[in-house]
Amino acid sequence: MQPDDMRGVMAIQQSAYPAELIESRETLQAKLQLSPASCWFAEQAGKPVAYLFAHPWPDTLPPALNRPLTEIPQPCTALFIHDLALHPIARRQGLGQAMVNHALDWARHQQFKKAKLIAVERAHAFWASHGFSPREDKNPALRKKLAAYGAGADYLEMLLDPKESRT
Repeated sequence: MQPDDMRGVMAIQQSAYPAELIESRETLQAKLQLSPASCWFAEQAGKPVAYLFAHPWPDTLPPALNRPLTEIPQPCTALFIHDLALHPIARRQGLGQAMVNHALDWARHQQFKKAKLIAVERAHAFWASHGFSPREDKNPALRKKLAAYGAGADYLEMLLDPKESRT
């Protein structure tokens, strides 16, 4: 992903999420700036259709929704998949699966031990199909963070086998 792709990112986000989950351009640009190698953008026939924002993250609480990151806390042991979104015209074509597989392979190559994310908008089954499962410890601080992501949001994670590749 390049900074010039942000206009397309914002259009995809508007088509994919309800208003309460829309993040500012500043928030997403900060993620791209901090970890450009783990953010991807896809076009079909010259039109923006999908993106995936991810960044290294420690084994702590997830980052807050719609707050620009100014740094990535250390030490990082996981890839945090912050957002995967597809324009409706690109759904059910395998693009989301391909982007996730690419991100997970990148994380393995970086020798991360885990991948983490917050599942929203009834996406639990999609993420489970990739090997993610709910994190067991739901302490009050985690529950508070999850509340900002909407009803039914859950913190998911998976262990990464460095020998496995999905692409």
